[in-house]
Amino acid sequence: MKVGEHELEFNPELHQYVVDGKIIPSVTQVLAEAKFGHKYDGINEDVLENARCRGSELHNAVDNYEKSGLERDDLIEFRDYKFLKRLFGFKVLQTEMPVVIDIDGFMMAGTFDQLEQANSLFGLADIKRTSVLDKEYVSYQLNLYRIGYEQCYPDKKIDFLKAIHLRDGVRRYVDIPINEEVTKQLVRDYMRRIENA
Repeated sequence: MKVGEHELEFNPELHQYVVDGKIIPSVTQVLAEAKFGHKYDGINEDVLENARCRGSELHNAVDNYEKSGLERDDLIEFRDYKFLKRLFGFKVLQTEMPVVIDIDGFMMAGTFDQLEQANSLFGLADIKRTSVLDKEYVSYQLNLYRIGYEQCYPDKKIDFLKAIHLRDGVRRYVDIPINEEVTKQLVRDYMRRIENA
């Protein structure tokens, strides 16, 4: 598929991005290697697998709802998603949108959950079903997606970033600060480390 000026392919089984014929790391990989690699150390693998499955189920329910209007009211988190959407009045323009990010010639790719519009402003949102919302991780993640979106679509501007935190009755629509320079610095520090390794 065409993403901005790039040709992008994604292999979901390997979670692998190929951009212009070259395998490049994902945002998830870069963040894990740069700062968050031990985030889930010590947590039982069965617990992690269950969490991944439930997170995927929620993401699919929201995606199907936004694309086709399919309802999954058997999921409390899905009902809470619809509540937040009504309460905050955001409109979802696109879901599961891939972007290519270039920071000083270092390329990565990722797929963000939602492109939203609220009033005349445009934003990116990521749905999280974690027990605790890791705002630092989400901040780096969404800021990278924002950089990539604005690089791929230079005539479009992202005004806000949001985390949609849904889990067992928790329903929050959380502001995430735009902090492009701190995010780029994390990637530059990571690039220096891998060059010197």
